[in-house]
Amino acid sequence: MPISLSKVMRGSDFEELKQELVTVDRVLEILDGGDKAQHPLRKWEYALALKAYRVWADQLSVITTTGDFGAVKVSDVGCCTGMLAPMMYWLGCDVTMYEIWAWGNQEPMAIHQMEKITRSPTKGFGGSYRILHTALPHMEESDRNRDVVFCISTLEHIQDYEAAFRDLCRCVGTCGMLFLTTDFAEDERDHYLAANVRAGRMYNVDVYTRLLTWGMEEGLVPMGGIVDWAWSEPCRMVNDYGFASLSMYRKPSVLVAG
Repeated sequence: MPISLSKVMRGSDFEELKQELVTVDRVLEILDGGDKAQHPLRKWEYALALKAYRVWADQLSVITTTGDFGAVKVSDVGCCTGMLAPMMYWLGCDVTMYEIWAWGNQEPMAIHQMEKITRSPTKGFGGSYRILHTALPHMEESDRNRDVVFCISTLEHIQDYEAAFRDLCRCVGTCGMLFLTTDFAEDERDHYLAANVRAGRMYNVDVYTRLLTWGMEEGLVPMGGIVDWAWSEPCRMVNDYGFASLSMYRKPSVLVAG
């Protein structure tokens, strides 16, 4: 059975994401490993994000004559010093980075990473990048109608997560995709010693069910139609928690109505 794109991470998922992990490792090599503060298991989040992107692109035939990704409009909301924005830029996408939540100003590091990609002889065709500091849930009209919106390990840091999530959904254009990841555990009480950096809420199946409901209210549907947020011991990756994802896309209104 193909891996779900909305799921809790398990160790076996790395085997299912071999193709995407190759891309992740190639870009990390260009970035000399990237920001060392990034959690090593974040490679899973990036790889699953790339897989969701491939599924979305295949469904919409967003494929160029080179056989690779199309130069689509991508938002990385909460980029900080994460490596997904550089990966999408390396693949030739037009990337807008939003520094939503971080300790201090991370723009110099984010721009430094993108410049390293620019100088790479293996960079894909075309593509562009810029960084903004618009906050969630205060996206503006110019932030809307994006082809793909990523939010990697950021939503759990925002207190009003419903408003923030709905704002993310409203940034997704017709036929566009939203993909997010967060920390995840079996209950909603955050046992993490520094829980204040996660707005005091640990995401669990109940929280993700709310996100799914809110996303559908905003006109999005789950990619592949399968969700898998069942908690088990193999999901416990770091102390008392692991990681999970949600992947949704916006159908054309005529299809939603039908």
